[in-house]
Amino acid sequence: MHYISAFNDDGTQIPANSMYGAGKYWSQVGLHVDHNVDLRGYANCGVEHRPNMANSAPTIADVNGDGTLEVIIVGNVYNCGTDPYTDLYEMPFLLNADRTRWKDAINDWTVIPVPDAHAAPLTEDYNVIENNVPNPVVVDLDGDGRKEILYPSYDGRVHAYWLDKTEHGSWPFEVDQHATEGFYRFATEPIVVDLDNDGKAEVIFASWTQNGSNHPGKLYIVSWDGNLLQSIDLPWDASDGRGGSLAAPTIANIDDDPDLELVVGTINKGLVAYDIANSANARILWGTGRGSYQRTGLAPAATYSGGTLDSSVKSVTPAQPQPGGALTYTIRLINPGPALNAVHVTDALPNNAYLVTGSITTTSGSWGSNGNVLTWTGAVSSSLSVTVTYAMTTSSEITLPTAILNTALIDDGAGNLLTRTAEAIVNGYGVYLPVVRK
Repeated sequence: MHYISAFNDDGTQIPANSMYGAGKYWSQVGLHVDHNVDLRGYANCGVEHRPNMANSAPTIADVNGDGTLEVIIVGNVYNCGTDPYTDLYEMPFLLNADRTRWKDAINDWTVIPVPDAHAAPLTEDYNVIENNVPNPVVVDLDGDGRKEILYPSYDGRVHAYWLDKTEHGSWPFEVDQHATEGFYRFATEPIVVDLDNDGKAEVIFASWTQNGSNHPGKLYIVSWDGNLLQSIDLPWDASDGRGGSLAAPTIANIDDDPDLELVVGTINKGLVAYDIANSANARILWGTGRGSYQRTGLAPAATYSGGTLDSSVKSVTPAQPQPGGALTYTIRLINPGPALNAVHVTDALPNNAYLVTGSITTTSGSWGSNGNVLTWTGAVSSSLSVTVTYAMTTSSEITLPTAILNTALIDDGAGNLLTRTAEAIVNGYGVYLPVVRK
């Protein structure tokens, strides 16, 4: 509802700022439209409204480029003085790590934006149309180094708020046209890609239609300032009475040609894929429904000139070796955007494992080793993914279940460092939950 829980990596709760009361955690500080009500600790229902955040996942991003991460979440603001509660509008909230509301020397989100006259829900009855999911996407649309906040809303629009708390250009973008079409449309979460690498991003999303409308959903490409560039009907099964897509598209190079493709999951026609002409040099700013292929909700570091290695992975087989057994590690460097020509990977093997001589192979670039430290250097691009494999053996003296953690440090040559870790358990035990069938 109107509380957010935040946890450290050991499971303990993160404290909130003492302005909300001594010894309180995030989960003990309610979120309201008015920050003064946060400080008081309760709302006067019917006068002071609060957001329900049950349908919005938080996103983590450095919104103003100062090196500090913020938490961005969209709340469904409602009047708790009615029975049942009355939903009013959906709006982003920006929070610091100590749960205080975000502001800097230029912009202040202690007070959230004021909705316009068209922000109320069109409908929240899933028997009429599947519900909207307002997960926030946080990207730099206009190339000024400060990020904007995009989200689809139950008002039938896709919103884009600048940090000055206004929507620039032609935003919000109207997906729903029921006044002329006679039925409802809702939009998916968007992805954001600078398709022509001109410093201004394009926004891509789909829509789905009302149950029984007998119309397809659409796929849209919209300019950074909210103007429609292209839309097409998605394949649909007319016998189902509705069409479209409920989830954000994914952009990737799925066929190893120079251009990227859009992959869309439709309601009743399975997966479809579209080529995007002249996209070989595109910059992917937000490539999936939760940012990157890891789907962490953390804004990817793709605003520099060049590609991004956010999608790179490291894996190990087998996951449960015996003492003295061999492990095979695979590092895949994946860059869906423009070439990164000076990538450097350092991989230090753990003390209780040993490199198998002659086991290192790579599809391109150059590798080396110094003791148990492996290195790789080369270029990675959308047309040249890189795979590095090697084998190592574990110590035969391991007797207890022991985790073997192996971390690769990836330097993309453009000022960004990534870590990718693979874990194997020596002398581990397989544990399986029971299968229950009806």
